[in-house]
Amino acid sequence: MKCNLPDQKKLMSAYFTNELSGETLKKFQEHLFNCNACFEELLLKRKAINLIKEEGTVFLRKDIQKKEQRKRRIFSKIIWNQYWLDILTGWMLVNKNIVYSGITATLVIFFLVFQLGKPGNPEFISAIEYSETVPYSFAPGDFTRGNRSAQPESGRLKVFGNRFIQAMFSYNDFDYQNTINGLATLEPGAELLLQNQSDEIIVNQIAEYYFYLGVSHFALTKNTKITLQKDAENAHLKSAVNFLSRSLMLAQKGGVKSNNKFHYFLGMALGFSGEKVLAIEQLRMVKKEGQFFNQSTQLINYWSN
Repeated sequence: MKCNLPDQKKLMSAYFTNELSGETLKKFQEHLFNCNACFEELLLKRKAINLIKEEGTVFLRKDIQKKEQRKRRIFSKIIWNQYWLDILTGWMLVNKNIVYSGITATLVIFFLVFQLGKPGNPEFISAIEYSETVPYSFAPGDFTRGNRSAQPESGRLKVFGNRFIQAMFSYNDFDYQNTINGLATLEPGAELLLQNQSDEIIVNQIAEYYFYLGVSHFALTKNTKITLQKDAENAHLKSAVNFLSRSLMLAQKGGVKSNNKFHYFLGMALGFSGEKVLAIEQLRMVKKEGQFFNQSTQLINYWSN
């Protein structure tokens, strides 16, 4: 399916470079919401950009870590070697016997060579940062293209979904504060829809709503382009824990097949809140064959020390 919007490529390019504003931006966002072709193109481009950023960031972090580890090893060896060199010098000043001094020097040199082969300090955990990539990609699913529910709440759910999608535009632009503001206004509607908890579709979709609300609070604390006061950071982490806990409960009630993302992000929010024991419990729930297992293992090892 092709899009017949005039200057579609130009508008899409300007949207990605944040050159659209005012009424033009508003109209193009409305078009994205209603046009399948443009919306899929938008998601595809965002995934490609995020993949490039993530791979580049991982490569850069590994390179920096290796350099830092090498520096620490060299510095540690210098300090350690200087220590033994001082001992040797002092001993030689007291014992002027050349033979003994020669033997001692030989032994110390051998010891220093042995020390050079010892491993350096362990690696530090990779930084978690969301200023240029979202914590979890947003896929609209039923919210954007109607829903399959046969319950009377279908109309309400569609209205709720439309407003949810509009709020999530800010999420894809890494503007987590505006995302939080937009999603927070939908909470009364979410709770109203949950009055009919026999409909698994509704329960699962509201679980997604609370998941992204919690993730947005967490992402805001890990955005290096935003400076938060400690009290504000703690408040956002607390909100992240609350909303992610609720999303996990709803996902389990709705029979979601994989709860990995719920356990993983709840575990991270708990861990950075200082609740390391609870964080490890959640991270251990991430299944080995699923997404986020390797990251969960790293965090478990980090918070277990």
